[in-house]
Amino acid sequence: DYFIAQIQKYMNGNGTNNNSSKPEEKPVLPQTEEEDIMFIYEKKQKNGNGTDVYFVFGNKRMHLPTTTHVKEAQDLIARYGGSKTRQVYGNDNFGVAMIEKATELVK
Repeated sequence: DYFIAQIQKYMNGNGTNNNSSKPEEKPVLPQTEEEDIMFIYEKKQKNGNGTDVYFVFGNKRMHLPTTTHVKEAQDLIARYGGSKTRQVYGNDNFGVAMIEKATELVK
């Protein structure tokens, strides 16, 4: 909920006028070719019986416990841009360790 509220706050701060007859413009988020601001990744569980799904937005990371949460995150990525590729990492993978150290887990 915090995460969604922060995204909505950012999007509403752009001063878009919804009463205008012009089509609503997609907000431009700062992004380079090399990095994705929004993406989803999966981390295999230690017991090997499934994966945990996470949504990364900038320097924040959120656990997606249900398919409803995953769909909402996918909709945000489709709406505002980001990688639609979902990477699956092993539990002790160096790449997932870097993501976890570089991002803050929010609830």
